[in-house]
Amino acid sequence: MPTPPRRSPLPPILLVLVPLALLQTLWRLLPIPDADAPRVINGVLVLSPPGWLEVVVVAVAWTWAVTAGVAALAGADRPVRRALCVLPTVGAALATGVAAVLAALILLGRVLPASVEVVWVVGILLAVPVVLVLVRLALVLPLAVFEDLPWTAARRVAFSGVGRHLVRVAILLLVGVLAPALLTAWAVAQGEALVAGRLPGLAFWLGRDVLQVLLAVLQAATFVAVYRNLPQPRLAVAHPITRPAEPGWCRAARALAPLAVLLPTLVAGGLVAVGRLPEVSVQPRSDGWLVALAWPAGRHPVMVTQDAVEDCLDDQCRTTRRTALPAFAGAEQAAVAADGSVYLLTTDRLAYCDPQRVCRRAPNPLDAFPQPPKGAITLAPDGQILIALAVPRSGAEERQSTLRQEDSELRLVRCRDLQCADPIVTRLGVVQGQFARRSAEYFRELAVGVDGTGRPVVAYRPEGGSRVWIARCDSPACTGASFGHEGEPATPSEEELAALHFDRLVHPCERCTSAVSVTADRPGGGSYAVAVTPGQPGARLQVGSQVSGPRRAVLWACADFRCSAPREIQLTAAEPWASGVSVPYPGDAFLLAAGPDGRVVVARLWPDQVVTVRP
Repeated sequence: MPTPPRRSPLPPILLVLVPLALLQTLWRLLPIPDADAPRVINGVLVLSPPGWLEVVVVAVAWTWAVTAGVAALAGADRPVRRALCVLPTVGAALATGVAAVLAALILLGRVLPASVEVVWVVGILLAVPVVLVLVRLALVLPLAVFEDLPWTAARRVAFSGVGRHLVRVAILLLVGVLAPALLTAWAVAQGEALVAGRLPGLAFWLGRDVLQVLLAVLQAATFVAVYRNLPQPRLAVAHPITRPAEPGWCRAARALAPLAVLLPTLVAGGLVAVGRLPEVSVQPRSDGWLVALAWPAGRHPVMVTQDAVEDCLDDQCRTTRRTALPAFAGAEQAAVAADGSVYLLTTDRLAYCDPQRVCRRAPNPLDAFPQPPKGAITLAPDGQILIALAVPRSGAEERQSTLRQEDSELRLVRCRDLQCADPIVTRLGVVQGQFARRSAEYFRELAVGVDGTGRPVVAYRPEGGSRVWIARCDSPACTGASFGHEGEPATPSEEELAALHFDRLVHPCERCTSAVSVTADRPGGGSYAVAVTPGQPGARLQVGSQVSGPRRAVLWACADFRCSAPREIQLTAAEPWASGVSVPYPGDAFLLAAGPDGRVVVARLWPDQVVTVRP
């Protein structure tokens, strides 16, 4: 039988894949429960991860597109309709192949956990028959298109009519179908992680769509080549149709068909330009342990490490200007003022860096400081410097007291200026030491803040202790203080503690106990919180027992401190949580600051990334 005239596979493939890409984009824009919301990361639109339903729809649509390409190369008239007619047959082969792979994975999972050698042996024993089955099932597609065979007949021919051509067919399928698909998926994943900027992001979307269309064309051509390598192939469709000459408008539409691939990119560009989606900027960083983070009004974000102040030169912190500190700053021992100046609590005195980053230390040491100090610093609304100290009751004080050596006394020191020539010291109470395991680095020990009435509040958890002691001054002048454990009537309420943001030290609500790392006031009311939560399952397959799970850091925009129904924005991936581990990782500790316009900057204490968000 003469070979029918071949047609270009591009128009029918575009006719299927372009609507699929538009449908995927619009589908993922919908609010889907238990799925990450779409967002713009470094100028690139990132949609919600696909679920199992979308995976099934994409698999069927992709099969339809490739089958339409094969029908076009076979010379069929109306290849899209032709492919739709044989789609049940090809879909049955696809479902059988998926079932074979799942059965092999389930059997492999039955031997886990096991030694590496056993896993390799079992894997090879399962892979060989599965590959043989998959190669034969792949032949169903060209057989259904070229010979118009139903599922039963196509399967019989595929499993009995290959013979000595099996190796050649397998190589063709590997080179033309499987390997290009894996390479395309890898390239798309790498590109999505590397591309930054709106124009490069649109170019990435366009390049991804073009690459996927070319992949479908290559796979369709490969299936045609596979059919030609079968014994005595019939290179004509079962019911050839004599086509009349196409009208001019049809030829023009066919010539313009490649332009349809621009439609998903135009939709993505419009979504980014409208600015209704959250915008996230992720910038790498690797210098120093972070001790303070702020976003003062009229300035870019300010980061304070243990030995330097890093001023971001733009709102995304793409570049920073580093200023060395006059002394080493420990955790809780740095505070950023509203004008961007930085106050430090050093080993024996205060230090200061003005907004122009001219830094100096106080000329005289403070007698009120123990050596070395375990302290925390903050700034009062009236400009006073508040310093909380946990002073060990040892030495001479121990001999004059019945307290144990592990006990500490909480003190509040108020200074009017950097020199602190006349400090005002208030003794808040004595904290009894506890014999317990060493505290995880994730938790804070000491914090000081000012409540809504201007009264200083100090919270302290001794190292290794399980209880938090809280002292609240009776007035802004702190002439006296109430003192006790968290939750006692004399201590602040949950709402009052939440407003102080004593995160990783005092958990203000039931929901915050297991998830929230840091909180901040939200301009206009409410609060922001950074939480580390389990990663959404999405469309993934687990083989064997789970030893770790994906986790991610998310930003919650909350209406109140209880954060019962937050709006969630994914920030970055977190270290997988090993099974049996109950103590939070130090890498889960974040700092958070909100700018006056509602934008947010987030960074880990040991920052590998700095994330800015426009919610």
